[in-house]
Amino acid sequence: MGGNPSSPLDLVVLANPGSRRLGWLEPAMARCGGPAPRVVAYSTYLRGEVRLGEVLREGSVLRIESPGQDFEVEREILALGTDAAGSRLSREDLDRLEFDRGRILAPTQWYHGFARLLGRIREDRAEAAPHVVMNDEESIAVLYDKPRCREHLVARGIECPRAIGPVGSYDELRGRMRESRIGRVFVKLRYGSSASGIVALEAIGPRAQAFTTVEMVDSECGLRLYNSRRIRRLDAERTIARLIDALAAEAVHVEAWVPKAGLEGHAFDLRVVVIGGRCEHAVVRLSRSPMTNLHLKNRRGDLSRLRDRMGGPAWEDLLDTCRRVGEAFPGCRYVGVDAAVLPGYRRHVVFEANAFGDLIPGILDPSGRDTYTAEIESLVADPIRRRP
Repeated sequence: MGGNPSSPLDLVVLANPGSRRLGWLEPAMARCGGPAPRVVAYSTYLRGEVRLGEVLREGSVLRIESPGQDFEVEREILALGTDAAGSRLSREDLDRLEFDRGRILAPTQWYHGFARLLGRIREDRAEAAPHVVMNDEESIAVLYDKPRCREHLVARGIECPRAIGPVGSYDELRGRMRESRIGRVFVKLRYGSSASGIVALEAIGPRAQAFTTVEMVDSECGLRLYNSRRIRRLDAERTIARLIDALAAEAVHVEAWVPKAGLEGHAFDLRVVVIGGRCEHAVVRLSRSPMTNLHLKNRRGDLSRLRDRMGGPAWEDLLDTCRRVGEAFPGCRYVGVDAAVLPGYRRHVVFEANAFGDLIPGILDPSGRDTYTAEIESLVADPIRRRP
């Protein structure tokens, strides 16, 4: 492997077998000359059939991957959160639950279950031989909690959109907007990711309109919310209010809708991946809607054109901010940073940071490495602190 280690890297990955992320990680290990990672399935771990203290060897590296895209794992994590405040589903409810593609299902309960799982992982690792963890449990928990993550960044001097606090209803949201003199906001699930449960709301005077990734479906059991790749425009206030009320019941984070600069006839923002303190992977995300996530059928922009448009000093300033975001989470080997350049191309803000934000296929650094290869080589060159 790069760096000529004295022994092969023993990478242990807690993940869902067959996931897209593992599909990128395994060839990255091969490119670095290392053995295939040893995979611990979330399903197996959640059932208590394996303990990390028994799997991790001296010098092992543990990578905690996203547990998403597996219904049985999602159900097990929800079960861990059944006795937490704000829980909506009992164990009996979960036993009857069937897979329903795209449904937004008790995100607050899911987060509390996930936080409990992270605590179990940390306790389990305490019994293992000295090893390395790529992104630690405490950092992941903070990064998954939008207002907590924002507070963490702002306290370290990183500029983020103005927040107007939690709200419990549409009426409360409109009141906060009037008090704050903010006419456009983003409403996001506190514990959501990948544009899940997001609404861009414009309400100036008596009229309101909203853009959202959420589809509302009435069922025999009441209103159900689904994530969709289609961005809907809503202009009936009663419909907007119903949507916001439903999301607010699950806890939301509200922040000012910051105007983005334009490129190639679209608004844009960026995902920058910080690996070991270096920012060498970035993707420009172009959109004609308020949401820029690439899975919403948006497209990638020309990074070199953006650098030229911004100029060297402004571009380096943005990268320096992303590095500072990485430094704000010293327990993370890598972190994805979502940032927007403001009109004028001189200033920028950070929207979010993501513990699992390194999956940007096809984006290579100047050495021709994808994010996963760069992460592994970074580990070899400069291992993270060891955990007992």
